[in-house]
Amino acid sequence: MESNRAEVLGSFNLVPLRPVLSLWFGRLWPDAAVRFGPYGQLLEQLRGVSSSRSDPAARDRPVTLMLLRPEDLLRPDGPRPDDSPASLAAARSHLSEIAEALADPPSSTPSIVGLPPASGFVQASPRLRGFDEWARLAVEEAIERSPWANRAPLDDLESVYEVREVLDPIRDEYGHIPYTDEYLAAAGTALVRGLRALWEPSRKVIALDCDNTLWGGACGEDGIESLVLDGPYRELRRFMRRQADSGRLLCLVSRNREADALAALGRCAEPLRPSHITAHRIRTEGAKSASLLSLAAELGLAPDSFVFVDDDPVECAEVRAALPGVAVLELPRDPAAIPKALDHAWELDVAAVTEEDRRRASFYALEARRRRERSAAPGVREFVEGLRVEAEFLDLDESDLERAAQIMARTNQLNLTGARWSEGELAAAARPPGNEVLVVKVRDRLGDYGQVGVLSLQERGNLLHLSALALSCRVLNRGVESQILREVGRRGRARGCEELSIAFRDTGRNAPAAAMLGRLLFDGELPPDGDLRIDLKALAERVERLRPGSPE
Repeated sequence: MESNRAEVLGSFNLVPLRPVLSLWFGRLWPDAAVRFGPYGQLLEQLRGVSSSRSDPAARDRPVTLMLLRPEDLLRPDGPRPDDSPASLAAARSHLSEIAEALADPPSSTPSIVGLPPASGFVQASPRLRGFDEWARLAVEEAIERSPWANRAPLDDLESVYEVREVLDPIRDEYGHIPYTDEYLAAAGTALVRGLRALWEPSRKVIALDCDNTLWGGACGEDGIESLVLDGPYRELRRFMRRQADSGRLLCLVSRNREADALAALGRCAEPLRPSHITAHRIRTEGAKSASLLSLAAELGLAPDSFVFVDDDPVECAEVRAALPGVAVLELPRDPAAIPKALDHAWELDVAAVTEEDRRRASFYALEARRRRERSAAPGVREFVEGLRVEAEFLDLDESDLERAAQIMARTNQLNLTGARWSEGELAAAARPPGNEVLVVKVRDRLGDYGQVGVLSLQERGNLLHLSALALSCRVLNRGVESQILREVGRRGRARGCEELSIAFRDTGRNAPAAAMLGRLLFDGELPPDGDLRIDLKALAERVERLRPGSPE
């Protein structure tokens, strides 16, 4: 993983937050750096960023973690907010500048912003309460329109983390620490949870058990009419419906007769319907780890793309032992505790939802049709040629940013360097003269794959440098790789370049990317870390030997 970096800013004294963040970073990212800025200097810190942040090739990913209580802008010299007209006007102006810096940071730095609750003093004053409501709305609107800002989930902290006391007016007055240690521990955890959704690859598939998970009871033993469908089981199905709507694939992995389980799912009707299930392995025998491997092969995804959800500790232990890359969510045996378990399922957090996400299930339905055609074709070459795969290369524009950043964040196997560039970093990479960031869109005879890749090029004299390439595994071995190299070579020759350098770094998870480069460019030899070089004429000869549309 890259050497990540976070900078923590607060409108109030954040000293009690230090041990909380140290604990979480030590567990999750021991090599990451955490720096606390001086409290109360939000705008100065947002604007006074180092030039290294604007370099998209930098190995670190600085992210701003911010806790902003609007009333703190009204108390520069005393323990209580000043509600005079002049003070309110100055605070409004200051807050507007902060919101603008969040929406359009000078360095395109990602940020996670939390808006903790107002003090009792503000809640009791109509004038101050009006300012507080306006300020929170202004910040939320800035986050909504920004491709770089995200809101930390602080709204339900009291219930999710069972916080008994939130406000500490005595510490607020004497030390400008407005909250109890237990609330700040929960708020720090929420910031880290939001950061994890940015820094860690997202899981694409949720594999669900059926009995005592989607419903209460065993459909094969108790009968469909006797199943418990309401209460926490309905809450779980509602939660999974939201996951499907956000783009995750839902699959069933169950020990049952297939007809019984599907009939039970049909009886559930709302909010989760059979149409929301992409694939299933419903068998009376066999290990569930084997079912997960079978699903992974069918979907063309690695097992570490899966979250397995089951109430049976034996089944969960078997999957953990056999497939350590799979995230396992073991549901409590007490159904009443299921909603709380879902509240704490970090693996199922969603940082952002794109239109591509919403269409993911239809993409995989098309892929199932392609697999059927593959089975009927005489061979791989005939199958791929029959698909007539076409790749389109477009200059990155604003409408592509969210999906392009998502591809960088989620792609592991076909990511040449493991780079995780944010939307801002992608936009910055395209700005200097001689630089290009391209998105790759693919379609074939059967349908549209959508935006499946992103790559970054820089001109360096007579050298063209490919500094990043991330490509979805959905198009692996369908001729897209050679089309990308053909296009890169064409652009390099059009610029008068003579040589191509390709950045490659072994991340431990991108062996397919190494194999792709070795197969296409280096006579089957896996490349070492570093910048790999090839003459553009030699590149053209290599890729032209591959028939368009044929597998590499």
